[in-house]
Amino acid sequence: MLQKSHGELLGLNFSRLPTLTVKGIEGRGIRAYKSTVTLRLAGHLLPPIPCLYADSDKTPLLLGREGFFDLFNITFDNRRKKIVLTPLF
Repeated sequence: MLQKSHGELLGLNFSRLPTLTVKGIEGRGIRAYKSTVTLRLAGHLLPPIPCLYADSDKTPLLLGREGFFDLFNITFDNRRKKIVLTPLF
């Protein structure tokens, strides 16, 4: 999930995107727009990933399982305080 302002920088037309309400642990809902984002990671261009663009600049950036984590094996190395992503492609 990114903030709507990030999508505006990418040139998204929000008037044409589907909207939904997203609720977090605090229970309040915020409007979000459903689209995709294309990322480049360590020189690899990833396929378009589903992305929600929150209608609030206070919303934290979130990385979810669908789309992104589906492309990697993830290792949490607590001793070294690192997250290791091993590509599945």
